[in-house]
Amino acid sequence: MIYDPEQTRNTSCQSCVCRSGMWECLDISCPGRCKIEEGTHFTTFDNKYYTLKGDCTYFAVVTNSWVVNIELRPCQIAFKQTCLQRVMLINNQTWYTFTNDGNVYSEGNKVGLPFSRGDVMIFRQSSMFLQVAMNSGMKMQVQISPVMQLYISLPEEAQGSTKGLCGTFNDNANDDFLSAYNIVEEAPLAFVNSWKVESDCSETENPVPCVSLENEHYAKQHCSFLKDPVGAFAMCHSTVDYMKHYQMCVAATCACENINDCLCAGLGAYVHECAAHGIILRNWRENICNVSCSKSQVFEDDMRTCNRTCLSLSESDYTCSVQDVPVYGCGCPEGKYMDGNRVCVDSSECPCYNEGRLIEKGQSINMHGMPCICQDGKLHCIKATADPDPPGN
Repeated sequence: MIYDPEQTRNTSCQSCVCRSGMWECLDISCPGRCKIEEGTHFTTFDNKYYTLKGDCTYFAVVTNSWVVNIELRPCQIAFKQTCLQRVMLINNQTWYTFTNDGNVYSEGNKVGLPFSRGDVMIFRQSSMFLQVAMNSGMKMQVQISPVMQLYISLPEEAQGSTKGLCGTFNDNANDDFLSAYNIVEEAPLAFVNSWKVESDCSETENPVPCVSLENEHYAKQHCSFLKDPVGAFAMCHSTVDYMKHYQMCVAATCACENINDCLCAGLGAYVHECAAHGIILRNWRENICNVSCSKSQVFEDDMRTCNRTCLSLSESDYTCSVQDVPVYGCGCPEGKYMDGNRVCVDSSECPCYNEGRLIEKGQSINMHGMPCICQDGKLHCIKATADPDPPGN
């Protein structure tokens, strides 16, 4: 793109003005983001990119107060592809486990969403993304469809506090391969092997190339949608370089059993990166990546759960306080509310909630000596009036 003198260009991390043929840029406070995509492709907080084929559980982020572990396993023996199977968050000695089928467990027990305890919040931002937020400023998005992917963001004030596969987060990519033994490795394999949680895992390897010429042709043909100068991705080209994402899409799709799942995850990774830079891409899922939502839900490229649940009618919706990268997926349209069965209904069909207790619509209860009835997702209570004084007093 060509900019005129004094014209500005804003990104998520900089504001720039064109002067005398050069950009004069002002840095804006910017979060660091670690990305684990297609189970093989890693980008550290300081934007160092590497690939690996793992078969173990690894420390992704290690801090003094919390840890994120990831479990990588082969997806299909014949194709020797690595998939992200589980993500574990350990905070204050409490474990939260996220599985690739979209379930969340705490200390072995399945957790109902939305969930809030202590300084951890977990909720479903869309049918395809789970959102985690902590009071420390750490945010985590766990993509569960079409394949499991992981995005972790940290505020600028967290710089210098991390180790693990996501790097050191100190604006210096040169020391991102800091091993668990405090040695900066030259190559990723020795670095990755040092951050294994289990000692008896097989050695980490480099990813395999394309498994067939047919797969390679299909991958290059369909991943090239990212490069189309007039296609659905074009409006982001001047902000996010598509070449790395094209190469990642081809590599992942080449080695994939469920080839369209990997293709759509690769295209979606570019969409997510564009959203992180403030650009929402639309109409990119046509044909191959089209998603069928349940009857009451709709697909949006900027889906939000904020104030779209029956629970939000009864009490303040804490999900509204979490600002992270916009995500795509199915959910309730504006004006509808998701009930406990994940069906989008009118407010008149919503139950009510009070201190963890569910009250069906139209049900009457007594609260603090007052009769209350559940209507439109809210409890309506009638304050008792004092009896009038008897005659003669």
